[in-house]
Amino acid sequence: PKTNVGQTLSTIRGMVNVKLTASELADRPVSEYKISNDATENAIAKTLTLLVSSAYSSNKELLPLVMLKGLKQTIANGVTERSPPFIAMQAVIVGYFMGDFESAQKFAETALQLLKLRDCRSCESKTMLLAYGTVLHWSRPFKDLLEPFMQAYQIGMSTGDTDAATWGVAMYLHLMLEIGQPLEILDAEMSTYSKVVKDFRQNRPLQQIYLCWQAVKNLYGTSNATIRLVGDAFDERSISATDSTQQSGSESGKTTKNPTTSTKQQSTSETTSPETIMAIRTMLATYFGDFESGADIAVKDYAYAMKVGSGLPSVVIGTFYCAICCFAASSPSKQKQQKYRNTARTCRTNLKKWVKAGNPNCVHALAIVNAEQEASQRKYESAIAFYRDAIEECRRRDFVNIEAFATERLSMCLFQMGNHAGGTRCYNESIRLYKQWGALKKVELMEKKRGSTMM
Repeated sequence: PKTNVGQTLSTIRGMVNVKLTASELADRPVSEYKISNDATENAIAKTLTLLVSSAYSSNKELLPLVMLKGLKQTIANGVTERSPPFIAMQAVIVGYFMGDFESAQKFAETALQLLKLRDCRSCESKTMLLAYGTVLHWSRPFKDLLEPFMQAYQIGMSTGDTDAATWGVAMYLHLMLEIGQPLEILDAEMSTYSKVVKDFRQNRPLQQIYLCWQAVKNLYGTSNATIRLVGDAFDERSISATDSTQQSGSESGKTTKNPTTSTKQQSTSETTSPETIMAIRTMLATYFGDFESGADIAVKDYAYAMKVGSGLPSVVIGTFYCAICCFAASSPSKQKQQKYRNTARTCRTNLKKWVKAGNPNCVHALAIVNAEQEASQRKYESAIAFYRDAIEECRRRDFVNIEAFATERLSMCLFQMGNHAGGTRCYNESIRLYKQWGALKKVELMEKKRGSTMM
């Protein structure tokens, strides 16, 4: 079809055929799969996997054609060594492109089962990374993903797939930070793994580790910064400099590079995922209580992060923190902050949709966001009930970091209600929880303002 509408309709029809064919493959018992040891078939499967990735990035009209060819090849000629990552890629595309995460999870599970059907050691790391990192986190707790990500790292390093291996450890470390593992231990692990990733010159996962590591340093108190990602591990000023230069260039019809921006800074800006930057920045703004700065980041970056990172764990994490910052920074009496409330409602709608779809990583998040919405409207009694629900959810999951934050915010509501005894107990408990997590900089700041907060 020559028109844009015709091309779109053709692509949609093709993707529906892809989904039906993939379902035929996924519904078949693994024992009925044929095995192919043909070198040519294996080379074709490898090429088609690369073509799917390329088509998704640059020419989505080709996606159905390439995907359908690979699926029919697998059904007709059997499972090759390269079939598991190809099927995992179908899961990614069906989830991202069609928004059908139920089918995507079925395809991801099929890809993992194919790893057991034959010797696919050389592509096992990539298959696990695709399956767990882009699809299965929608239905499994983040804690349950730690072992698969570490396995992807170990297998990839042993087979020479350093790209998948280093991304596996980068995602492992990010989730370790999000679920509240002790910051002292994380600081040491990030130091160790960043050296390994650097040795293999895998710059993109290295920058993600550095980004998370700087957040750890800010919270742990080994950096002078709080919400700014500036320190020994990472420097966000390189990103800001490049962003402003590109914006200036785009306004004049061309992209210019700032001659004062170092090669290292340009590399950092070009290789750091925007959805991860947003998630980490708004996380720090949340924990350090600079909600307006976090809300500004959310208003500016959330829509784009959803577009480029849809389906990734960092988008789920970022949605949570963006919602908190925007609700906490908004107020019924400040009409100029309508943009905060609009973004907050968008984030909350997404969290509700994901909870309804069965995402276990959003239940506690939605409870806290509901509490923040009620508190922003000065409905403190209902906010307190939501905070208590969230605290119980966090205790069940052993999320000491988020329990600390929810307890701190609960104390603020109790103080607003005139319950100074209850507010003081919760404030002190939140300090204890932050200290248990290892967020010593946060503890220091809370202890300094203890008297004024409780007055």
